[in-house]
Amino acid sequence: MSSNVLNMALFLGGLIAAGMAVPAPARADDWACKVALCISNPAGPMAVSQCVPPMRKLYRHLARGGSFPICKSADGDVNVRRYGQEHYDDCPAGTKAVNRTIGDKGRGNRRYCETFAPVKGARSIGRGDSDRQYAVRIINGKRVWGRVQLSLPPRREKPSYLEYVVRGQTQRIWW
Repeated sequence: MSSNVLNMALFLGGLIAAGMAVPAPARADDWACKVALCISNPAGPMAVSQCVPPMRKLYRHLARGGSFPICKSADGDVNVRRYGQEHYDDCPAGTKAVNRTIGDKGRGNRRYCETFAPVKGARSIGRGDSDRQYAVRIINGKRVWGRVQLSLPPRREKPSYLEYVVRGQTQRIWW
């Protein structure tokens, strides 16, 4: 009978040890895990009302320079690639994004939206600062002289972003 008790004790001990080795299921009451669940929603991170508070908390946290929270029990479906800021939106249709240093003091490289308008007639050379507004472009294999106008791209209403990957697809959320 003592061997039966010993076998039963070993069996129960093995069962308890095996139970301790199995990870607990993911809980959504942890803020980082709530963020991971909300970001993985195909309809958008704030499409569900329960996601609004944790996502707003995330935006405030990142805006103050905090790092992205990591859910320890996440299954790897959501991976953060990067977060940062882009103050300017894409250039409007009909313009081309270019980087230029403007001014004598070389105030740094800045992104502009460029519009090129062909000008009929001969090219004038040596007119000082006015020459900076004109350039030659190759259009349909021909050299075309025209006026170049630079403008700043539109300012982005929500400049901060978080770029993440959900099931292999890269997405961005802006705030």
